Amino acid sequence: MAESGRHDRDADATDALIADMAQRLTALLPDKGAPCALVGIERGGVAVAQALAPHLPTHLEAGSVDVSFHRDDYARRGLRTARPSQLPLSLEDATVVLVDDVLHTGRTARAAMEVLFERGRPARIILAALAARPGRQLPIQADVLGVALEVDPAAHVTVLEEPLRIECRETAA
Repeated sequence: MAESGRHDRDADATDALIADMAQRLTALLPDKGAPCALVGIERGGVAVAQALAPHLPTHLEAGSVDVSFHRDDYARRGLRTARPSQLPLSLEDATVVLVDDVLHTGRTARAAMEVLFERGRPARIILAALAARPGRQLPIQADVLGVALEVDPAAHVTVLEEPLRIECRETAA
């Protein structure tokens, strides 16, 4: 549901979003015994995945994915600090819950899916994002979303860790 007005979420409000997301994710997961993975996109998506994990069934293998070398703007942006992806041995026929912190253009999620497909052919990818903001450039949307923010296109939305919370900074015109 889209929201206008104050966009920041303190730790308590963010915890409530996480609990709600976990409940909706659990309903989408296959029965225990089917291969499942919970994969956070480096950097902020890993923190969101870690916050979701205690609320989800225990049969999900945890992992992370770094999209640094798979971004379509790699040549323009250059390499930032890359971390090795930590994925379950095989994603073949697995249900993968791919977790992002802020869904904006869709390009990071696309790059993450490319990394996943290099490791196998998942049966299903479920995209979960803590927040989404306007500006989609690719036809990618979250299956499970914490909050849809209606912010100015120039605003900066960040998920901060310890405690997990959402911060939105409007930029001066």
